[in-house]
Amino acid sequence: MSFSVGNLGSAKTKCNSRQLSVNVVDLKCGTGTISAITHFGVIQQNSLADSEGRCYTDWTDSSQCLSLSKPESPIYKELLDNCIGKQTCNIDNLQQKINNFTKNDKSGKCVFENDDVVYAQLQCRNSEKDLAEKQGVSTLAGCFGIFAALLVLIVTKDYDSDM
Repeated sequence: MSFSVGNLGSAKTKCNSRQLSVNVVDLKCGTGTISAITHFGVIQQNSLADSEGRCYTDWTDSSQCLSLSKPESPIYKELLDNCIGKQTCNIDNLQQKINNFTKNDKSGKCVFENDDVVYAQLQCRNSEKDLAEKQGVSTLAGCFGIFAALLVLIVTKDYDSDM
């Protein structure tokens, strides 16, 4: 395990994306559990979001299916909210489920092809137990560092006094 002051935090953002043709999306946190899904949607191939390699939809991008991407969308409540609190969440038959959520969309922007990319940006949060363990290991590593530095000072001082 590697710890540093920079990664002792309790939350991390992670982007998961797959081509829609895969028909399954695995939402997962490397450590901790999913505490929120901050962005979700389908990026249409050759759109502005696709060309910029985004992991979110800019709600001003008129080429996107915005009704799918907004947090108040039914897909958040019926599909994604079930993932909260889990380390891994698999959503299968994704293309069919997305088509069910967007079938009443009148904008014409919610028709997807197999090359389009579904994405989900997650907020992953570590448990209090994991944080306490990281803090304990970091404290121990810090103490060892101080001990090693003091030992070097003592040895150097004894070496200088012998000369």
